[in-house]
Amino acid sequence: TAILDIASRELKDFWKGEGRVLLCVSKGGATRDGFTIRKKGQDMELSSASDRGVLYAAYDLLRRQQTGDLLSDGAVVAEMPSYDIRILNHWDNPDGTVERGYAGRSIWKWDELPETVSPLYEEYARANASIGINATVINNVNASPKILSDDYLQKVKVLADIFRPYGLKIYLSINFSSPAA
Repeated sequence: TAILDIASRELKDFWKGEGRVLLCVSKGGATRDGFTIRKKGQDMELSSASDRGVLYAAYDLLRRQQTGDLLSDGAVVAEMPSYDIRILNHWDNPDGTVERGYAGRSIWKWDELPETVSPLYEEYARANASIGINATVINNVNASPKILSDDYLQKVKVLADIFRPYGLKIYLSINFSSPAA
């Protein structure tokens, strides 16, 4: 899958350990994106019941490498998220502002999408996946109803296509007054 391809690529690019790293998806394993990392001799086995769990295991292994927290032979690490949906909520407006000025300007360049796609969007998805975030709300709770227009939904689709291989789902906040005439 695209998610496993990313896990494999991340390990090929950044893993500096000895031996092989084996990626295993077993439907009978840990649920809710949980994962295990087992060290067997020089090899590492990353397993989960979901592709996302394997990706999270790959990022966990790379983080351990960076912090010097390497596993000894026979060691097993098991992680299980407490929540199925781990979401980052943006308060961004279509005009590039962020509600009440929180955090400066929006990272979403709505005026450029869908034709121009910033490489930062993939880095955003990668950063979220690296810490187990699996969902994001890309607009603010006092949303403009134009987020539901065909033009904006095409822009959202571009972001969703970038985020999906990182296991990141997009949610839209719909203003409670949107159905009003």
